Amino acid sequence: MKFDNAIVVAALAIGAYQMVESYSNRDKLTRENLTYMSLGIAASTLWLTHQTMNGANAAAMYTAVGLLFQLYLVSYVLTTN
Repeated sequence: MKFDNAIVVAALAIGAYQMVESYSNRDKLTRENLTYMSLGIAASTLWLTHQTMNGANAAAMYTAVGLLFQLYLVSYVLTTN
């Protein structure tokens, strides 16, 4: 495996772990977390735009999944708290 591929695999694994961890701890999120969550959504949107414009379609799909997950967490916080 090339070093480039190892970096990609590591990044994907860390991102997947973060999504699973966030999902399992979603009950601990409060409205106080919305600022940080909104910043994450803004950053993901910028990355998604950048990746799409540069033809990095696989990375864009991964970012889109993360963005949808972030939006889910925000809606969860807004409807439960």
